[in-house]
Amino acid sequence: MALEWLKTILGTTYTEDIDKKVSDEIGKGFVARADFNAANEAKKTAETTLKERDTQLDNLKKLEPEKLQAEINRLQGENKAAQDKHDTDLKQLKLDTAIDTRLIKEGAVNTRAVKALLDTSKISLDGDNLVGIDDQLKPIKEAEKWAFGVTSTIPKSGQRQNPSGGGSAAEPTVADEITAAVFGKTP
Repeated sequence: MALEWLKTILGTTYTEDIDKKVSDEIGKGFVARADFNAANEAKKTAETTLKERDTQLDNLKKLEPEKLQAEINRLQGENKAAQDKHDTDLKQLKLDTAIDTRLIKEGAVNTRAVKALLDTSKISLDGDNLVGIDDQLKPIKEAEKWAFGVTSTIPKSGQRQNPSGGGSAAEPTVADEITAAVFGKTP
């Protein structure tokens, strides 16, 4: 007896046969409560999603394509300017390092002081070669003898330099001992 409510309406005239016929007819025109609730939730979700999409479309319609394109162009310009500045800074750093290295090889006592005497706008880097420095160094070395007094070569990594000028390496210095303690090398 699935339809108890029908029994209360029909009273003594209620039979199992009537229950079966009513159940069959109800199945044709109605859906189960669970199916109804699921369909109702799906409808509510679809309506909410549709409202959200409409709002998004309205917001997109408000945007002006010209302004968006202008913003994209501005950002692209800023990115290109930042990249160009980075490239320029890197090129200048390489040039400055090459000049400093050359001045040390030439025996400059103070590379910053000697570099101030150079016209660095006339010096360029062609691969690993400095172009335009030789013409400037010769007159500076003659006129400013105080600036050049140390003739040295840049030691290769791991090589010790003998500041005394003798044939054998000098006694280890405090710096050598600190380096040995930190890096575990013997002086």
